[in-house]
This record gives sequence, structure tokens and C-alpha cells, in this order.
Amino acid sequence: MDKIKQSFNSFFLNKYVHILVLSLIGAILFISILGTTSFQVLAFELDVSISIFDSGLTEIQIPPLGIIRSRTHSSPLRFTIGLSNINLNLLEELTEGEKQEEILSSVINILTQRMKIFILRNAILAFLGGFLFTFFFYKKPKDLIIGGTIGLLVFVILLTSTFATYDQTAFFTNPEFEGVLQMAPWMFGLLEESLERLEDFGDQMDLLIVNLYHLFERIQYLEPLGAVDGDIKVLHVSDIHNHPVAYDFIRQVVRNFNVDLVIDTGDISDYGTPLEGELLMNLADIEVPYVFIPGNHDSPAIIETLQTIENVFVILDDVIYVNGVTIAGIADPASASTAMAVPPRQEYERLARQLENTIIESGLDPFFVISHHPIISEQLAGKYPLLLHGHTHTLNIFESEGSVIINPGTSGAAGIRGLLARDEVPYSVVLVHLKKQEDDSLRLAAVDTIKVYNISSGFILERKLIQSQLREEDGEEEIVEPEEE
Repeated sequence: MDKIKQSFNSFFLNKYVHILVLSLIGAILFISILGTTSFQVLAFELDVSISIFDSGLTEIQIPPLGIIRSRTHSSPLRFTIGLSNINLNLLEELTEGEKQEEILSSVINILTQRMKIFILRNAILAFLGGFLFTFFFYKKPKDLIIGGTIGLLVFVILLTSTFATYDQTAFFTNPEFEGVLQMAPWMFGLLEESLERLEDFGDQMDLLIVNLYHLFERIQYLEPLGAVDGDIKVLHVSDIHNHPVAYDFIRQVVRNFNVDLVIDTGDISDYGTPLEGELLMNLADIEVPYVFIPGNHDSPAIIETLQTIENVFVILDDVIYVNGVTIAGIADPASASTAMAVPPRQEYERLARQLENTIIESGLDPFFVISHHPIISEQLAGKYPLLLHGHTHTLNIFESEGSVIINPGTSGAAGIRGLLARDEVPYSVVLVHLKKQEDDSLRLAAVDTIKVYNISSGFILERKLIQSQLREEDGEEEIVEPEEE
């Protein structure tokens, strides 16, 4: 009789051990796989998830900058918060408002409500995981309820332990960084100082461009009548690298200098993420056609976003006619992914031959041939009048085998790289003046280079006149301080 009773107790003991194990597995899998929740907090769209048995970390993912994480609690839970999108228009409205305290209070209230829903959702998932995994082996309602309850209790115990040991100051005392944010411990001070100046510099941009225009008017009187001003003005920009001020800079140059067309030779983004694509909507405010060739920092997501903007023409491997100018171009091969890796020289030489075949097949005679990497321009020298490229962040204009090759430098002051450079990197563009001949063909008449400096709030001007070949005239070069309004 004792043996029968012992066997009976052993059966039930093993049974409940089985249910306990099944409930744990079910709760962990359900929370880990189905627990991610997306919600909106004013201008920010967040993805929040929990992983069980994962080191007691809280991790904040900020694409494309990287990850910040810290060991914030003792329980084996990892909390991950990912920034998936920012509504820039809404963010601008919020930051321009005067009721900042109300906005902060609203953020706290929304976060509190969303986190309650997030915790409730995961508690339900823990119960369902325990319930369903128990159901695979035991069908009695009592066993199923026990399985679900065990899953729920495990989640509640882990969550209670997390809140009891959570250290909110850990992100300030012992943070870990990944990606670009690895530079954060020493860079945050520099970023804060630069961002404080960003709004002031944006306000100064209008005045700087007006001063530039007036100075060019004065320069024109020094030259023979009609020798400078072209029939068509093309603004060459490149390597914006997500810098928001660059769009103001370009827009003001277009307006004040009566530009007919903008050509961008790539690297408008840094990492090619969809989040960066939101900045590109600023291009819709530029009131002339904007021709773009992708660079190695761009990506399919960036290209797709640009193709939705009405005034933007994306060239991947084609010849187009825009505003009286024929333009041929080919995308950087790295823009086919988010890898950003620069291919070997042989690949760019192959692309140059491919672009030449595209031009021949089109039957058109392009005046501009554009690419991102300088190797393509070098390979096509002597075959086309103007070769435009970017990539190196160094403004350069020179003649090679009868072709004029132009690199405008970086129109976005190298983006975040500009903040890290030893010497200040200016915002730079090149304004190309074209003359129409009697047979309606085009001739390069002049090239104006413009560099604008953030810290000094000044600019450097240089004009080059083009005769039978490129030659530098005795033009003017000076730094001009903005006049007070």
C-alpha cells in the first residue's frame, strides 16, 4: 500500500514539475517573440520589447547613431527601446511652442499609459504561453489554469524584482555605447555646444546669402560686360550627410542667385536608414528641379524616398534632359545596400565604361556627366565637357584632357564628421554659369565657389572665368562678416 501511495505521489510530483517547465518555456517564448509593442509618443515612434534571462540590461537603440545600454537592474530581464521614426514636422511644432513644461508633462503621461498597456500585454502573453504549452501534454482545465498561472507568476516575480532593483542613474554612471555613439563620452559636450549654435546659424544664413549676392554684383562690374552672367545657372552640391542647415543654405542660394537647376552628386545621408529619409522632405521647398545621383552613404530606402518628391530627379544609370541641360549619370554601387563600403577601383572603371555605353545608346549628347566617386570622372575625362563628382569633401576645380572636373566639397559641412574635424569644415557649393551658343549648344562661362563658415559666420568667394580652357582670373577672394540688421 505504501508503494502504491509513493508511486501515486511521484506521478503527481513529476506531472507538476512538467507543467512548471512547460509554463516557463511557454511564457519565455511568447514574451520574447510576441512581446514587442510599437506606440507613438508625440513626435516619436517607439518599439519596446522584453527578453527574459538576458543580463539585467536596459538598451536604447537610436538609428543610425547606435546603441546606449546600461546594467540597470538585477533581474534577468532585458528592456529594449528602439526609436523607429520621428515626425519632424510635429517635432518642429513642439520645439517652437512656448509651453515646454506642458509638453514634458504630456510626454510623461503618455509614456506612463503606454507602459501600463505594455506590461499588461506581456502579462497576458506570459499566461497564454504557460497555458498553451501545458495544453500540448495535459488537457484537464485545472492543469491548463495551473500552467497559465505559473507563467503569469513568473513574469510578475521578475517584473517586481526589476522595479525593486532598478537604478535610473545607471545611464549616467555606467553607460555602454555601440556604433557612432561610442564617441559619446567626450563628444556630447561638443554636440550640445554645436546644437545651441545651430538655430542661430540658421537665422544668419539668409543674411549671409544676401551679402554674397551683393558682393557678386560688385564683382561683375569688374569684368567685361556680359562675360560672367550665364543664360543657365546650375548649382552643384554634394555630401550633405544629413545636415539640416544645408537645406537652408541651398534654398537661399537658389532663390538669391536665380538658379535654374541643382545637381547633387550623392551622400545626402549618413547610414541610409528610413529615419534619415524624413530629412529629405526639405528638398520639396527648393523651387527648381533637383537632380540626384546616389553615393556610397545612400541606400535603397533613401532612393525610394527621393523618388516620391516631385521636384527630385534620381539618376541611377541614365541620361535625362532637365531645364535646357542634358545630364548623364550613374549611381555608386554601394548605394544598392546600406553597407557603405567603397568598392575597388576596378568596379568604378567598369561603371565608367557602362555609363559611356548608356550615353551612346541614348543618342543624346550630355553636357554634364555626374557620379559620386572621382575615379569615374577621371576615366571619362576628355570625352564630355563637364564632369561633376563628390566624395572627398574637398572643393576642387581643374581641367583634364579638355574636360572641366568639379568637386564642390561638402555642402553639409561633412555632417557629424565636421564636428569631429580638427579644423572647421565649411558648407561649400559651386555655381556653374552656362552660355547658350548660336546653335543652342552650351558653353561653360564661369564658375563661382561659395564657402560658408559656421563659427566665424563669414564666407569665402572665388570666381573663375572659362575661355577656351579653364584658367583662373584675377578674381576676388575674401572673408566677409555679415552686416548687422
